[in-house]
Amino acid sequence: ARHAAGALSHLRIFIRDGHLAAHEIIAPATRSDILAAMDQFVADADARPPGHGFIYILSTREVPDILKIGYTDRDVATRVREINSATGVLIPYGARAAWLVPQARCVESDLHGRLAEFRVRKDREFFRIPFADAVKVVDAYVDNL
Repeated sequence: ARHAAGALSHLRIFIRDGHLAAHEIIAPATRSDILAAMDQFVADADARPPGHGFIYILSTREVPDILKIGYTDRDVATRVREINSATGVLIPYGARAAWLVPQARCVESDLHGRLAEFRVRKDREFFRIPFADAVKVVDAYVDNL
């Protein structure tokens, strides 16, 4: 998704600036199977390998450096709707990042350990850390899976 977003951002800039070199965007997208992933998304097909889930980072606009970092075996949008429908949620959360990983529950536990110094409460999965820093921690962990 991040590759697709980056590619679309570059394409928008090319169009805005009058460059018609869309092939520079389409070729890398084709090489990284983004088009196949988009086709599966449009077809509403679950392309996840068995045993995989998502690690996600959520936050609110009002408090962007308090992050909810968790996992789900379902899709992230469903999990966000579920969280936001809870009685105690005053300000709705939005998904800021997600990673498809094997054994998401174990990955979540390991990440919570790595982020322990930023934890707001020991019994909750909320962390006071800048989003970019949290992404670096998760990216580094996921890259080593």
